[in-house]
Amino acid sequence: MSASLKPRLTPSAGAIAGPLGTDEIARAVVENVIEGIVVIDESGTIHEVNPAVEHMFGYDADDLIGRNVSCLMGSPHAARHDGYIERYLRTGETRIIGTGREVEARRRDGSAIPVELSVVPLTLGGRNCFVGVLRDLSERREDEARRAFDLRLGNAVGHAWDQFVAANRWSKTNLFDDALRDLLELSDSRAGFVGEVVIGGEAGRAIRIVASTGNNGRALMAADDPRVGAILEGEELLLQKSGVGAPYMALPARAGNRVVGIVGLQGREDGYDADLADALQPLTSAMGSILVGLQKVEAQRAAERDLYRTQERLRRLATRDPLTGLLNRGALLETLSNGFEHACELGLALSVLFVDIDHFKAVNDSHGHAAGDEVLRAVAKALDTTVRPQDLVGRYGGEEFVVGLLETDRVAAAMVAERIRVAVARLQASVPVTISIGMASLGPDTGTLEELLAVADAALYRAKANGRNRVES
Repeated sequence: MSASLKPRLTPSAGAIAGPLGTDEIARAVVENVIEGIVVIDESGTIHEVNPAVEHMFGYDADDLIGRNVSCLMGSPHAARHDGYIERYLRTGETRIIGTGREVEARRRDGSAIPVELSVVPLTLGGRNCFVGVLRDLSERREDEARRAFDLRLGNAVGHAWDQFVAANRWSKTNLFDDALRDLLELSDSRAGFVGEVVIGGEAGRAIRIVASTGNNGRALMAADDPRVGAILEGEELLLQKSGVGAPYMALPARAGNRVVGIVGLQGREDGYDADLADALQPLTSAMGSILVGLQKVEAQRAAERDLYRTQERLRRLATRDPLTGLLNRGALLETLSNGFEHACELGLALSVLFVDIDHFKAVNDSHGHAAGDEVLRAVAKALDTTVRPQDLVGRYGGEEFVVGLLETDRVAAAMVAERIRVAVARLQASVPVTISIGMASLGPDTGTLEELLAVADAALYRAKANGRNRVES
């Protein structure tokens, strides 16, 4: 301590008296406590500092003694400090004096340091002085910031997994848009993207963007960027710090030891470093696992779609005539039977048409079976497109077709039958085509579907006997 302050540590000034040596004890305490101690007079001039202040602020004691204490203060207290002392001495009003509070101090290099400051007024040797005790809060603030970051990080990881298992998990874009937003907030970045590693293609591996902040994010790292190749080969981290172009960082999203994605970030004012990459690793790892999970789900759904298409093909083979695409005889009769029972239960109308191509054998004999097949397909299409979607059209066998007109009485069925006959007669086929139609409608005396079909079949024979290219009821 300077000689000017020694009297303030004597017994007369309230120090501990006794055989242990008061001055030595006081000096040892002041020099070894972790808190900084600054002694100033009523003008704000520094008279004494302990080693903790030197360490805390980056000054030597000789650099501080004799200077105004405002050199250690941040705004606004530096400009107002002398006014605080003057006000206290004049009125006894306290702002910082006599109380403890957190303030922002200033190191020698100009950087800010958060401190807890307590100021005690004393009268020593007839002079007013003030002892400031400062506790460095940097570590506590860093711990608080770290805990806050960890909480935000944990929430982001949890949110990503919640999105994955939620009902909208199939929306990959929405899921990773949310994850990218969390990454940007955690890293204080302005732009970025999330890319998925896609296997296959000429290059073997490529990057498919699943989330980005628009064109800037997409331009950050294109799929053919050589940096992509480097990170896919296992490089942990790609950095470009401030001062060497726009700062960016690229991180691998891993599932186990496999790189399954890339996260790109850009625009952090302080640049990027490995500490930030390590801090973000729980979220990037979660994103890697989610990417793999989505890939498995997508593969399963693709397999399910393939199975469904296979089943549809098998069902179509089982129910459709391969030449015309109409219902085959078995499927036609089964479906028509259901319609017949429904009509009988509810008292609805039902009509059936038996259709036969006129002189079809002559077509095959004169023009060949290929021409015959063309005629069958053309007639089938005319039948299918002339009736309503809810009506039934099927190939009964050979050149015979059956049309089931649901909820259609005899008068309406006759009009439909005539419309079908005209449509076929107007076909632009390689050979002229006409049809004969026999019609029957459900009545009170109709017992079974077989009876109804037999009536229509009989009507068809009358149409042929009466000259063909006509409708008989």
